[in-house]
Amino acid sequence: MISFRVYVEEDRGGPYYEVNIFPDRKKMWDFCRVTTKEIGGRVPRGYEALTQTWVGGGLSLGRVLFHKRELGAGIVAHEMTHAAMWWAKRRRLRPDRPRGEEHLAWAVGNLVSQFWKRFYEQERKPGVSLPK
Repeated sequence: MISFRVYVEEDRGGPYYEVNIFPDRKKMWDFCRVTTKEIGGRVPRGYEALTQTWVGGGLSLGRVLFHKRELGAGIVAHEMTHAAMWWAKRRRLRPDRPRGEEHLAWAVGNLVSQFWKRFYEQERKPGVSLPK
């Protein structure tokens, strides 16, 4: 599994999501079942990726799960939009208003940009083998 953080408001520091990339769908869902039961949540079914959000304060906003066999620009943008929407709710932003919409769009762009930067940093590390 590959893991790293993406920060909503800055490149490093402030509210963040933990990103986990699994070799395949089964490993992602095995992890999801265990961790969702630990936090007392309901396990969703059938998705190729998932954003889990935490209720309450703190810098950790949640976790975004992917698996390598379905990893691409569209699914990353989709999940990071879910992540940014939760951040916007916590900040009491209004995406239906121009200023709130701009903050949301900025957050999505920031999360997606960091995702790919950190993903490729991990891919280049010696000894890190990403599944094909």
